[in-house]
Amino acid sequence: MALLDLSPKIWANVNAFTKFGMRHFIQLNRLENKYDQWKLAEITRENGLSSSELAALVDKQLGVKLASKAGRPNGDKTVGAEGFVFLQRGSRLRVKANLEYNEDAEALADLFKIAFRTWQISHPPS
Repeated sequence: MALLDLSPKIWANVNAFTKFGMRHFIQLNRLENKYDQWKLAEITRENGLSSSELAALVDKQLGVKLASKAGRPNGDKTVGAEGFVFLQRGSRLRVKANLEYNEDAEALADLFKIAFRTWQISHPPS
């Protein structure tokens, strides 16, 4: 029943979000601001984000700090999209890719663009 509190704009365009699961909507519902709900729903749809990736964006929007894990390297490590990991240390950004070697260059470039844009959204410059 709590999902009825989602932005009316999301409900009016619910067919655009057919690939969303219940977890996506639950994450969006954590935001009180209806415009922010719509904005993150659009970003999620356009970039094909998982519910976990959306949760990270919502956490960032809400200012939620995650507990650090022992043994984790210094820096901010975020999976931007399947196959890519970003590690930021100060002004330097390290990118790791775990993809099939037979990926064509155009498909790889498209995947990287989506991953990098997703990472940029959740990590605005300070």
